[in-house]
Amino acid sequence: MKTKKYFIISILILITNFGFGQDSLSFNKNNSVRIKNDSVVLNLSENDTTYIFKNTYKLNQTEKNIILDSISKTKKSKELLKNYKTENEIVKDKNLIFLISLLNSRSIEDKVKRTLLQNKIDYDKKNKLKKSSEFGFRDFPNSSYQIDENKILRITKKYYSKVEAKNNFISSFYNRDLNFSQALFIINGNVKMSSLSSKKNRNLKIKKLKINRLKINRFILLDQLSGTAIFSENGKNGVFVIKETEK
Repeated sequence: MKTKKYFIISILILITNFGFGQDSLSFNKNNSVRIKNDSVVLNLSENDTTYIFKNTYKLNQTEKNIILDSISKTKKSKELLKNYKTENEIVKDKNLIFLISLLNSRSIEDKVKRTLLQNKIDYDKKNKLKKSSEFGFRDFPNSSYQIDENKILRITKKYYSKVEAKNNFISSFYNRDLNFSQALFIINGNVKMSSLSSKKNRNLKIKKLKINRLKINRFILLDQLSGTAIFSENGKNGVFVIKETEK
């Protein structure tokens, strides 16, 4: 009875501590905790059974837009927007989600959006000298967590949590190392960059991004897996889909 109670309490504690920013929790029976990729593994006994608790709720784009629209109306967003001409706080990585929310907002003028985007590109071009992330767990060495995969029985337990999915979406903006000056922008099916490098993918035709005529209706950041899956190495610095206002 005590073992069962300890197991339930352990699950609740780990979900509380690690649910923000991750989409699965794993528990197996060996009395230790380790982080591997985006999962937490708790070993509780000598049995080689791993229980994977996975949140299968996926936000659609409308739900993501609602979250970003609410963030764009916060006091913090309004303060950053008010001072964007005299300060560069809004283009710093710590304020990325506020910048994205303003670029994605339909209540911000096109001229302001274009200026914000250009300022962010200029800032990243000047300051992004290294390609390592300040946040997240993706740089953990894999060698520290190697296990005998053949001896593990995995049992997946699915659950649905919209709240956790929202938290994961928000935290994803801080788990990325984005560089707007080298990112890809998808506009009307065309792939564009702010500056074209000499190295080009033979299978990917990239055009020059011209911001001065953009009419940004929605500004969508693709998740990391989708960006790299579609554009491979070209998408490692970020892939944005810009939906323009219909003329």
